[in-house]
Amino acid sequence: MTQLYTRYNKPITLDEQIGRGGEAIVYAIAEKKTLVAKVYHQPAPQQEAKLKAMLAYPPKQPSGHVAIVWPRDLLYQADGQFAGFLMLNMRADLVMQGSESIVNFYNPSQRASHYPAFNWQYLHRTALNLMIAADGVHGQGHVIGDVNESNILVSSQALVTLIDTDSFQINDHVGNLYRCPVGKPEYTPPELQGVSFREVDQLPAHDNFGLAVLIFQLLMEGYHPFTGRLISEESVGRVDLHGIRKGLFPYLPNNVVTPPPNAPKFEILHPALQSMFLHCFVEGHSAPSVRPSPRAWINALEEAEAALIVCNYDANHVYSNHVDGCPWCATQPMTQRALPSAQSSSGSGSKPASAIANFVEQTNAIQQAVEQKKASIQPQTANLPAFRPDGHPQDNIKVTLDEQGLTIVYKETWGCALSLMVLSLISLVSLGVAYTQMTSIWVWLIFCSPGWLVAGGLLWWMLKQLFNRIVFTVDSGKLHREQKPLRRSIRQFKVAEIQHLYTKCRHRQNSKKFQLYIVKRNGQHSEVWEHSNYNTVRYIELEIKQYLNIPDVPIEGEYIPDEEKKGKYSVNSPEKTSET
Repeated sequence: MTQLYTRYNKPITLDEQIGRGGEAIVYAIAEKKTLVAKVYHQPAPQQEAKLKAMLAYPPKQPSGHVAIVWPRDLLYQADGQFAGFLMLNMRADLVMQGSESIVNFYNPSQRASHYPAFNWQYLHRTALNLMIAADGVHGQGHVIGDVNESNILVSSQALVTLIDTDSFQINDHVGNLYRCPVGKPEYTPPELQGVSFREVDQLPAHDNFGLAVLIFQLLMEGYHPFTGRLISEESVGRVDLHGIRKGLFPYLPNNVVTPPPNAPKFEILHPALQSMFLHCFVEGHSAPSVRPSPRAWINALEEAEAALIVCNYDANHVYSNHVDGCPWCATQPMTQRALPSAQSSSGSGSKPASAIANFVEQTNAIQQAVEQKKASIQPQTANLPAFRPDGHPQDNIKVTLDEQGLTIVYKETWGCALSLMVLSLISLVSLGVAYTQMTSIWVWLIFCSPGWLVAGGLLWWMLKQLFNRIVFTVDSGKLHREQKPLRRSIRQFKVAEIQHLYTKCRHRQNSKKFQLYIVKRNGQHSEVWEHSNYNTVRYIELEIKQYLNIPDVPIEGEYIPDEEKKGKYSVNSPEKTSET
């Protein structure tokens, strides 16, 4: 077996060949199954310099998940000649085992065949996680360049991983750019159509076009945003590429192309997403800098996902709460909704004697079918990872879903470092006063005792932050809320009694406290938990709702006046859901 060496002269033994391309061969590693070696057919000094820059400036990865398969080390022959690099073995990564191309998720027939529970919420989360990975790449000054569906893997939990990263355009931060030499026309912005990628320094704005195309395909049943039906008599070749070059977005009225007949309506997308696509594909056609960045997409997708609600008739139908009625039900024929045909009241199969009787009979049959459908809906037990815009998950929240039920553990950690700093400052000041005033015990008590009391209080509070946990569990037909180990106050609610869960804001002068409330079926409000971070409370609320199959519908609450909204704060109201 062939042996190569890392930069630090560590031997690496190449095992079986697990992949082959036009540029390189991928081998398993005998010493470490979690890594593989990519060995170039014709390694070049330019490739070595590019990989060194990649190792020096890796992108920020989400905690607990490899969202970007980045080189781990360089490989050399025994004589010191550059050969390739080490990277993560995706087959050995437990989180991403079974991951497939993003095509199998945005293509509706493939998704229905292999991932029938992968609904619109999963597709929103996939788009969100894709943007978080892209934001990590752009954050280090790099550009993906070759944005296309074959370089993106998705897991059944909507986790996204970017692969073939050695083709990215890399910035070594000393003035050199190692260009991306390839690209796919369907994801290439208009200003780069027909341009040789080997001769152009790409910008994040170029990536932003291709990334928006992928988001559109995810949320619009696989349709490319510039695919459409040609209504003009001119010969244009491929409609999608002509649309990209000319800025002809089919979902805006024009005289050349209209949307495909079977494509979903553009209006089903959350208004924030509609606006983002128009910025990218219409305004961004001639002004690339207008195209939304991954960070902007993250905010819009979080807002859109928070506005999703579950259909009353099919638990796998999820849609935005700004539309009237489920758009997925509207596209299904009545025969696909499991509604039985109306039967004659006589039981002989003959038609009712009058149109009124026929109408009443059909109405009753449909109502019975609807009730049966509702009764057959099972709780959704999927647990979607919650990556945050800064590239990290909400690692102070741990969600476990198993045969025992749902468990959510929340830990407050944000104040610990600040408390430690204040505690240290008070201690130093107290020691200083004590040192200079040792002549009198009374002076020491007067000046130092208050400081030590405050320090003791801060230490106790810090210990609470470090060790205290708020635990929500849903098992044995009950929702439990418990604080431990410092406090063991327990609240229990029978699941069968819960009609709604919602997040509510309460004013306390200038401060805001967000609370997680339940509404019992008798209408009584019962407070479950109170916290000042809306995103935290909202996330826990959605996890519990999803498990209990409680629709995420806006209900009454105490409202934040418009002049006091600060972006992340949101309140559920009967009329609307405020922007998050």
